[in-house]
Amino acid sequence: MNLFALVPRMIPFAKPDGVAEHTGEFLAALATRHRVVAITPLDPDMDLSRHPLARRIKPIEVRIGDRTRRFRILEADLPTRVHAVLLEPEPRVGEGYDLLEPWAWFARAAFSYQSETPKDALLVFGWRTGIACRDKPAALPSLVVVHDPADDGRFPSDQALALGLEPGAGNGEYSGLRQALSSCDAAIGLDPAGPFLHVPPGINTLEWNPSTDRALPLGFGPKDLRGKRRAKAEAQYLFGLDIDPSIPLFVLPASGEDRQGVQDAIASMVTAPAQVVVMNEPDPEAGPFGALMERFPDRVHVTGALEPPHRKLLLAAADFAVFRHWRADPTGPLKALCFGAVVVIDDSPGFPEPVVDMDPEGRSGTGFVYDGRRRDGLHAALERARAFFHHDGGLMDKAREQALSLDLGWERPLLLMDEILQGAVKNKTGAAS
Repeated sequence: MNLFALVPRMIPFAKPDGVAEHTGEFLAALATRHRVVAITPLDPDMDLSRHPLARRIKPIEVRIGDRTRRFRILEADLPTRVHAVLLEPEPRVGEGYDLLEPWAWFARAAFSYQSETPKDALLVFGWRTGIACRDKPAALPSLVVVHDPADDGRFPSDQALALGLEPGAGNGEYSGLRQALSSCDAAIGLDPAGPFLHVPPGINTLEWNPSTDRALPLGFGPKDLRGKRRAKAEAQYLFGLDIDPSIPLFVLPASGEDRQGVQDAIASMVTAPAQVVVMNEPDPEAGPFGALMERFPDRVHVTGALEPPHRKLLLAAADFAVFRHWRADPTGPLKALCFGAVVVIDDSPGFPEPVVDMDPEGRSGTGFVYDGRRRDGLHAALERARAFFHHDGGLMDKAREQALSLDLGWERPLLLMDEILQGAVKNKTGAAS
């Protein structure tokens, strides 16, 4: 199929975050079976010198009502076989990721530019590009991918009307997600118990493979964990922690919104003792965890965004990987499991299926699932994990082996996605005839 995707942000053309990574990897997986054209806004802060981009000399002009706007266009064929098109408005005024107007212009520009591109189905992501269903041809099957149903894009109705959007029934409010859901033929979600068709996330098991990854000092797998122990020692040295295999190492790929709760949990853990590395903090030293790092320099390290080799080393080194609000990083828990880390995760609906709560005896399971509504939920889960680490029955290695033996690739998600795509095309073709 020819898939036409409108994407709010995706790697490698956005700052790394969980949603951008899942989107980029999802499209790359689809490109193994389909021709994928992905259109995304150009991030002005991105270093484009790292990507071989072709620039269209002539920009395009689009209209909404009596207003006109120009867009500069750059294109690239990615190694993943996705053809990327980047749109940059000229001038960049009134831009903002959570504003309605730039997405209305983006949607209009995307369809204006790609009006002649062969399309068998349209993929949009959340409300930001879901509003583009307003401009799509009536016969084009369309699917909306919903990462977070709570992020529904609500704005005053008069603002939507001024942009040519139909407010619908909403008590003076316009909802971009509601419009996308009403305009598209199917909705895909990550929550197996949610209202949308469920397509779980996957990972590229060629890229995420601890037995062959060159970022690691020594490869490892479920039957040979020596490389994981060596990765832990190297990461402890690299990040200024005590090199001690008997101390559990907790890695937080992101602290989430409840920084105070995380800070309190870490403060109680490191006196146990335990070691903690917090990643992706915007201001590692002056932020809320800076005081902890200063107080416990051999047990706490806080860092900003890491390059992939160091990020992989940390996941390989981790005894436990801690995830708050997993929707912000849908594939993060899978990557941690892939590198043999036991996952600590909140129980918000739809958390990744491979994460199974450890049974009371610690004989089976791949993680510690806690009640995210309880104030002490994270702290209690971390204490369970620490006690599990120190159990003398070899349970920790058994949990690592279970994690490393999981099938976390894209094969099953792609089979589900193909069924949904074929159903949408069939229904649209049947309706047209």
